[in-house]
Amino acid sequence: MSQPDSEAPSKIESPKQRYEIGLSLIALLAFVGAAYVAHPVWMGIVLGTAMGFTSEPLYRWLAPKLRYNRPLAAVLTTMTGGLLSAIALFLISWIAVTEVLDMVSEIKIPSGEELLGPRGERILEKLRISPDTFVAQLNAALLSTSQRLAGSVAEAVAATTSLMLTSVIAFFTMYYVLLEWTAMVRRLEHVMPLDPRHTRALLTEFRSIGRSALVGTMGTAVVQGLFAGVGFALAGVGQPMLWGTITMLASFLPVVGTAVVWVPIAIATAASGRTGAGIFVGLWGFFVVMAVSDYIVRPRLVGSKGQVHPLPLLISLLGGVEMFGLMGVIVGPILMALCLSVIRIYEQEHPLPGD
Repeated sequence: MSQPDSEAPSKIESPKQRYEIGLSLIALLAFVGAAYVAHPVWMGIVLGTAMGFTSEPLYRWLAPKLRYNRPLAAVLTTMTGGLLSAIALFLISWIAVTEVLDMVSEIKIPSGEELLGPRGERILEKLRISPDTFVAQLNAALLSTSQRLAGSVAEAVAATTSLMLTSVIAFFTMYYVLLEWTAMVRRLEHVMPLDPRHTRALLTEFRSIGRSALVGTMGTAVVQGLFAGVGFALAGVGQPMLWGTITMLASFLPVVGTAVVWVPIAIATAASGRTGAGIFVGLWGFFVVMAVSDYIVRPRLVGSKGQVHPLPLLISLLGGVEMFGLMGVIVGPILMALCLSVIRIYEQEHPLPGD
């Protein structure tokens, strides 16, 4: 006589559980598909989200004055951001074009004969190399260089078109982030498989770090460009506005940053016989462009909530630029800050014995 099993077989999954698992898988696949479709314009989405977080104080100030017409307040805030961005882009383009044209107008590209000269011809004859053949090859190399420059212009035009598309996506994203962020937070609190307060904490951290990353990066770049331009002008460096603009763009580079501009200029100025001016550019670049901007201006722009430990910040900048290009200076710190936030939340929920 067989004994009944001590434990009756239980159902592993109920129909409701199977439906929830299936729905979760479908939702995950849908999210992956949507992310794949959106990945060509992800730079605009990230930039627009950070711009929305940054301009939120203006939006909240406008909304009551417009009788809480939130769409109109979001439109005006987005238009203000677009106007400021257009003015900044116009100024940078104007400085770059005018200064570069002035610089190019003073440069004469020599021919192969001028580069070689009589002394070069004599050296070639001693080496039993035909000067005519060498000059022909040199002219061909100069022509190839000019063609590459023309190709660079075409690439610049293509980059401008891509920048315009990114800007359009960014301003649309900015508008909807301003208008719908509160509703997004509520939905994510309901949908995310986390405690609602943890989801809310992560989203708050995301908004804070996104705002501080954009303001800290862009604001510090502008200040460093202005400081550098003033220093170059005081030292008598040619085209100080152009070099100040280049310094502003170089500030986005991790580790080396603005030093890739003012260090060579200081060396070149000193090598040209103006030793005092070269030393001034070097000291100005180190103490004003770098030290004052990084240790006084940036902390005031970012604030205490946006501060990240120097080591994770360095890793996020280097890794972000390597993975995402220039946008990595914003995306990298945001992802690193979110990771640290998750670790901090976990520590709060699972404290060490004796804490």
